[in-house]
Amino acid sequence: MNQLVAEILISCIILSLIACCIPIYHQSMEMLGEVASRYLAEDDFPVFLPDSQAYGVDVIALIDYYAGNLEVSVSIDSDYGLKTYLDTTYEEDPYPYPFELEQMFLMDVTYTSKRISSIHFNLQED
Repeated sequence: MNQLVAEILISCIILSLIACCIPIYHQSMEMLGEVASRYLAEDDFPVFLPDSQAYGVDVIALIDYYAGNLEVSVSIDSDYGLKTYLDTTYEEDPYPYPFELEQMFLMDVTYTSKRISSIHFNLQED
């Protein structure tokens, strides 16, 4: 009889914990989702560390990504010259001096009120 009462008490405790914890977990997940969506809406792209490095394929991808955004300019600089992309993709107006997709670039990102305003890539010569 004592064992039956103990099992019923343990079952009641477990059921009450489940009934309390599931709504709390659901509310916290909703809150985290709202915070994440607000954060992603504020920033178009993650914050880059100073003197970040990127490959040539990343340079082309960022040029194409920001082609429709007139607020962001992407420029490539090398010993051969400087070229700035503001409203065109790389395929529409390629860099006159080709580079390898595996070549390294030093990346400098400028922010204006938590938004990227320009990205400057400097070709690293081997």
